Amino acid sequence: MAPPFPNVNPNTCTLGNSPTYSINVTKAEDAIAGVKFAKQHNIRLVVKNTGHDYLGRSTGKGALSLWTHNLKNIEFLDTYNSSKYTGNAVKMGAGVQGYDVLAAGEQNKKRIVAGYCPTVGVVGGYTQTSGFSALSGAYGLGADQALEWEVVTTEGEHLIASPDKNSDLYWALSGGGAGAYAVVISLTAKTWQDGKVAGAVLNLNHTLSDAFFAAFAEWQTQLLTLNQLPGFQSAFQTTQTTFAINFISWPGHDSSEVRKVLTPYTDYLKAQNLTYNLALSDDTSYWTHYERYEEDLPLRPLLHLRRHHQPLDSAESCRDQRRRPHQRLPRDPC
Repeated sequence: MAPPFPNVNPNTCTLGNSPTYSINVTKAEDAIAGVKFAKQHNIRLVVKNTGHDYLGRSTGKGALSLWTHNLKNIEFLDTYNSSKYTGNAVKMGAGVQGYDVLAAGEQNKKRIVAGYCPTVGVVGGYTQTSGFSALSGAYGLGADQALEWEVVTTEGEHLIASPDKNSDLYWALSGGGAGAYAVVISLTAKTWQDGKVAGAVLNLNHTLSDAFFAAFAEWQTQLLTLNQLPGFQSAFQTTQTTFAINFISWPGHDSSEVRKVLTPYTDYLKAQNLTYNLALSDDTSYWTHYERYEEDLPLRPLLHLRRHHQPLDSAESCRDQRRRPHQRLPRDPC
């Protein structure tokens, strides 16, 4: 078989830092058996769901891996009662990914705080290491949503950790780091009532002028005000020659309100003669909003996700202020 790349020899393939053996965890008993085996034989043990961990904590040469990816159960609870919280909740297996629970949430008219990337596991390192979301402006971090954890401890015990029971373990798991305190089997988390969401993206056409870099600095200044707006959330990316506000999410608001709060910044760009593209949107649920702005993925057909290239509700550029109801997000300089 020909190698996929000219400089790759297919005969020298090795596992690298990947674990030697993995246990497909489909129930708590599988994790218990793995923990006890690793302890008995003094083998390094790692926990892996999706493998998004930038620090490599879900891999390890010569280790035994507990693969929790197939714990996919999702159960919406009309009422969850504890001393700290009473309300709607969702119980998710450790293998549930963002697109799994967000799509299920729309069917149940609920929002769930999950990552921007749809393939990130909600229950694993995402929530266990705090968890940033497009909904964080409204509801906080992923760790703020945790109500109780179902876990297998390093001693092989199967137990529940909540603010009222095994609270030290609950607080350690709720933002204290992943793969260190216990093997998580499931998480019960808060849900929120779904409804309309306004959004926007803004691309600043690249230039190496001082005005371009000043515009990036001006956005940081604008954020000091924008981030005080209840529920407002945004993310941006920049390189030496590009600057883009990847998304703005504002639950409970409409695009006219987004346009209004962005006006000081767009006025600044016009005054500096900088070319930009702004697209605004209105959606009736968080899932449809999420699909609109979620990044293109090579695996999208395999994940059965609909494409997000729905028409944006309005778009403008610095040279054309006319409302164009069926304009898609401009990708090229105006």
